[in-house]
Amino acid sequence: MSCAERQDANAKVPLKSATAVLVAHERAARLAPQHPAPWFGIYMVAPVRKDTRAADAALAEIRRRSDATSAARSNLDTAAANGERARTGVDPTTGA
Repeated sequence: MSCAERQDANAKVPLKSATAVLVAHERAARLAPQHPAPWFGIYMVAPVRKDTRAADAALAEIRRRSDATSAARSNLDTAAANGERARTGVDPTTGA
């Protein structure tokens, strides 16, 4: 499903259903605020409710969490490479 198809499908969600979905995503965001998935749900449902402020706020939260995840992944990759280098004497990024 393309992004345009998904947006079209979201636009067809009845407002009452969108409100229930939004409440569920907001609850999930409170339970796991560090995880980007609930914020993505809020971002996808907010336009159905014509709530651009909620969509913008959710997008900012997604970016914040995605950046943190990227930084953590980069640190883990570096630590793994350093461990491999120490264990084998070979740099796994260059093979030398």
